[in-house]
Amino acid sequence: KALTQASLLCSTQTLKPMASCNTELAASLRDEKVDPRVIAYLTDKLHLRCLSDFANYWTDAEVDAALQNEVVGMVEPFKTDMPKAASKIQVARLRTSWKKARAQNTSQNSQFSSNGQKRQQFCFVSGASGAGKTTICNVLTDNGYKIFDGDIWCAGGDPINQVDAPVTKEMVASRNPAMAKAVTDAISVGRTKMGKGEPVPWQVW
Repeated sequence: KALTQASLLCSTQTLKPMASCNTELAASLRDEKVDPRVIAYLTDKLHLRCLSDFANYWTDAEVDAALQNEVVGMVEPFKTDMPKAASKIQVARLRTSWKKARAQNTSQNSQFSSNGQKRQQFCFVSGASGAGKTTICNVLTDNGYKIFDGDIWCAGGDPINQVDAPVTKEMVASRNPAMAKAVTDAISVGRTKMGKGEPVPWQVW
């Protein structure tokens, strides 16, 4: 249960620390010699944070036109010189990077890992009061999932063994100061900016 509008997201990928995600995508694109300005557009303007974001942003049918018109065609100096070789080279390098990311993402989303062990699934359930989060969580629990209660975790409680427990002053007081600040920032800065339609710095989340 979390702070954004109702959604249910499922992923079979291994979770990665947020701080390394953007580095992963940028490093991969640099390896393919994609121009730094194009990389910045993908990460800063399109908010693509990791290889799976990049791989899933476009379909096979739309990726060629999108890389040319929605990415390279939006970045100077390529924007005004799209017919020239330099722009075409950037599109080709991006296409190569996208295909590699797509292949890697498909492999990671396999039911089994490379050593034959079955992958675990992670589901993120969020929404406003009354949106049906508890109902969804009950269904997931019936199907073998363990619930990690984000509200309880933010309050300093045990997110697995105290699901839906009432928040107490003792819980809140026991939080690590760094964690308490992170939660406060996410609520006071993140939710406030989102409510106003303003961009939220990635570090807040």
